[in-house]
Amino acid sequence: MRPMRYPSMAGFTLLELVFVVGIMAILSATVLTTFLCLNRAATAVTAHRSAQAGARHALAAISDDVRQARTVSASAQGSDLLTVQKADASSPVRYVLDGGVLTRRNGDSARVLCAGVAGMRVDLMTREGKPASDAGSVALVRTTLDIIEARRGPCSSNTFSLATARRNGGSP
Repeated sequence: MRPMRYPSMAGFTLLELVFVVGIMAILSATVLTTFLCLNRAATAVTAHRSAQAGARHALAAISDDVRQARTVSASAQGSDLLTVQKADASSPVRYVLDGGVLTRRNGDSARVLCAGVAGMRVDLMTREGKPASDAGSVALVRTTLDIIEARRGPCSSNTFSLATARRNGGSP
């Protein structure tokens, strides 16, 4: 006697289904991991661009004020304070670095220029490129900002530097 076959019994076995579900799970985990890595990379790039834009904005503001300056002076340390006395203004413009935030202060007003600043160095130089002895002899101001990116940790920093010549270039 022959065994009876049912045409409706065609299909997949339980073992085949478990195998396919396992492969799908592995593929899904791979795709999800790749997506998360790309998302983290995009966030890091955005933070880096934001830090660059903030530093560029701060250096542009300093450059604009230095070009119009009558006198320029830096603090004794040369790292956290720059004072610019414009020819047309009664109160000096001060750049202060406090708690990683670079602020431009003019009289009673204050404007935050850049956050995440680890350090600021200001070099005041004469026309010959030597260190300036007094505020009136400053012809060139080189400003350097060290920016730390918060998402990347304290070991990740970028340095931005800009040299600006004064329009009325200091005494010869």
